[in-house]
Amino acid sequence: MPEKRESMLYKENWEAAKKRLEALWSNEIIDRCCVAIRAPKNNVKNRTGLYIKPAEHEELVKYHTDPEYVLSRNIVEFESTYYGGEALPVLNPTWGDSGYAIYFNSNYKYSQRTTWFFPTIEDWEKDKVVFNEKTAQRHISFVEEIAKNAKGKFLMSAPDYIGGADALINLRGVENTLMDMIDVPEKFLEGLCEIRSAVKKVGSEFFKIINKACEGGSAWAWYDTWAKGSHNLVQCDFSAMISPQMFEELILPDLEENCSLLDCA
Repeated sequence: MPEKRESMLYKENWEAAKKRLEALWSNEIIDRCCVAIRAPKNNVKNRTGLYIKPAEHEELVKYHTDPEYVLSRNIVEFESTYYGGEALPVLNPTWGDSGYAIYFNSNYKYSQRTTWFFPTIEDWEKDKVVFNEKTAQRHISFVEEIAKNAKGKFLMSAPDYIGGADALINLRGVENTLMDMIDVPEKFLEGLCEIRSAVKKVGSEFFKIINKACEGGSAWAWYDTWAKGSHNLVQCDFSAMISPQMFEELILPDLEENCSLLDCA
């Protein structure tokens, strides 16, 4: 049975917050609604320096993928932040935006604000979505290193569990993908299927690691939520560019499949 703590190192009253979050997933309320309040502590007046990213791509790779670097900058944030109510100290071990695209035959470059992807699938007759097992295993090992330091101190989320379309456009390109959805929707759906199979495989490995470090559950930093089992955000930013009918036919089934892989989506 997972160990219970009234507090974790960077979160006071953890057990009370945990009970409120568990009630949230059951559409129940214990004593009040869940709230998340953050404030600087330990006389920290300016925390801007915590979020300044290096300018060069090579240093940005380290910023995202070096476990010691990632852990140290997150610890600085945890130590200098007051987490009130259900605000949570969560480390998100993502390797950049649209994280699942990096597990395939992708070409990308980090910048200070985002991750830029350059299309690698030029022609569906010649090119395919190819899963890169080596990259996925490197990321799993990275998450394992971070998790060794989490128990009793902070929570972790799994890397982005986005819908497949947001990953596919980074391999195929936005304009090409939009035309595919009209001209060859079967190729688009095949690509989604390949990505989803990797999400299922890699995601299950992430949650095995994170659940052990986070009292049988997992967190999501953007929403300050924690839940038992597997918990993540599922979305499709790309849907803003298509019609409701096209969304229902080509996007929604993939999102539903991704949600079915999670205990709390």
